[in-house]
Amino acid sequence: MPQPPDAELIARVVATDDVRAFEQLVRRHQSTVRRFLRGLNVDAAIVDDVAQDAFLSAYRNIGSFRREAQFSTWLMSIAYNELRNAMRRQARFRRLRAALFRQPPPIPDEPNDRAGPALNVALRQLSQDERTVVVLNHGHDLSHAEIATITGLPLGTVKSHATRGKSKLRAALTEGVVSNGNR
Repeated sequence: MPQPPDAELIARVVATDDVRAFEQLVRRHQSTVRRFLRGLNVDAAIVDDVAQDAFLSAYRNIGSFRREAQFSTWLMSIAYNELRNAMRRQARFRRLRAALFRQPPPIPDEPNDRAGPALNVALRQLSQDERTVVVLNHGHDLSHAEIATITGLPLGTVKSHATRGKSKLRAALTEGVVSNGNR
């Protein structure tokens, strides 16, 4: 039996609060959202929490989905905003813990298991915005316009982050190849 398109499922959720229709949307898009978050070198536990929060937020706000972009793009936009909020909360917690216990907070260093170690090291050298743009552009084949929608950044800024990020990655990976003697 063919699966109904996203638009039909969304309409059912909006019109009748059809939870089963939303469950189908979650099953259809959860791997994309989780892959996007993992691609940003985010701790696995945070990925699970952020993905769950993103889908809950999408369910609560599905009536505001304007169909100007694909549903998956809208979901990744929500996930990105949820991630930024989670990172802010985590940073506040680390600062508070450091102030209370006078010790530096640990920095999570869990590699992205889908990418090679050299790529993970190179990605960590990019700013968060550059890393996000590069991962969305190359890891998810999204256009600069779609990335601007997801991140809320101006299109020109997205293009700048893409250019700078690719240049930094190229330099870091080339440097890693040379320093490892693999050339």
